[in-house]
Amino acid sequence: MNIDDMNNNVTVSGNTINNNGTHISFGGAVPTTGSFVLGANDFINNIASGMINLSNVAASFRLDITSSTLAGSGI
Repeated sequence: MNIDDMNNNVTVSGNTINNNGTHISFGGAVPTTGSFVLGANDFINNIASGMINLSNVAASFRLDITSSTLAGSGI
């Protein structure tokens, strides 16, 4: 899932994201700024890659995923 130009109107919650490379990538043409909270999602089977790719975000970018789980266990 690519989330370019993240803003407060974007909601990512209630998903089971399973068996792929990076589950969620943030970025865009301009580095993403701000602080965001993702809802409860379950991340499963991404051994080869990372859960969250933050390669094009500003140094001030903050992301809270504490309501999510990794294969059913708290993060």
